[in-house]
Amino acid sequence: MATFLFCWELGGGLGHSVPLAQIAGPLLAGGHAVHVALRDLSTADAAFGSLDAHPALRLWQAPVWSAVLRGLPESATYAELLFRAGFLDAERLLGPVRGWRSLIEQVRPDLLLVDHAPTALLAARGLSLPTASIGTGFFQPPAVAPIPSFREWDQVDPRRVAEAEAKAVETINAVCLRLGAPPVGALHQLVAVDEQFLLTWPEVDHYLPVRAGDTRARFHGPLAPTAQGAAADWPAGEGHRVFAYLKGDYRLLEAALLGLKTAPFRTLAYVPGLPPALAARYASPRIRFSPAPVNMSAA
Repeated sequence: MATFLFCWELGGGLGHSVPLAQIAGPLLAGGHAVHVALRDLSTADAAFGSLDAHPALRLWQAPVWSAVLRGLPESATYAELLFRAGFLDAERLLGPVRGWRSLIEQVRPDLLLVDHAPTALLAARGLSLPTASIGTGFFQPPAVAPIPSFREWDQVDPRRVAEAEAKAVETINAVCLRLGAPPVGALHQLVAVDEQFLLTWPEVDHYLPVRAGDTRARFHGPLAPTAQGAAADWPAGEGHRVFAYLKGDYRLLEAALLGLKTAPFRTLAYVPGLPPALAARYASPRIRFSPAPVNMSAA
């Protein structure tokens, strides 16, 4: 039987851990061993449910960049997104890369599956290890150089795009030199994998105009909803239903809740980290807050 290593490094929430759990289930049922390195292990129980106790499942803390860099502009390109994950400083990035390399060498997987884990892919360079990626187009950029801005509503200076990519490539190649791994000629080569699964629709792909000619890009759509979690307890009454998954620290959370409270439909919301005071303020016969992740199949 095969051994798999799943990696999640950047981003937050159940949108990363749940798809990994959905893929792990059939593999575990087939007798394979699955190791999962999560950025946030606190999502493991909600995502994996009863699989947590499976003897062939192993959970690991992903090696992640923890420093907060101040003074950077709001990210407009994939390269600038990586700057906040250590790709401005090769010497300090080398630590997380070695952490990923150590994990890969310990697990010795037959396949590396990544969900927004560019540092894991950097660590895997030169290891002749089959790789695959899942996720939305946002963190599976197209094979073009430089990778264009994903802020299509802004006019981003092309020089800024090119300079950011050049700096990221410089950092990557400095780390590759230390590892004895092959360098990259462009940033998209870092995230290139043997098989790419875009779990989204073309209509909401961040890079659709430049991805149109890429024959490797295959849109599979989101995975089927899971049948685990809290009951889908909708507010009573008539009218359209809205499901909301928000974050307690979302800057516009109160504006969103106010809109839901005053709108003419029924809302079932899961808001991890929601302060009790806000829950009381926006309580309404039309809004019901779930205390736990919701059974999306039932919802």
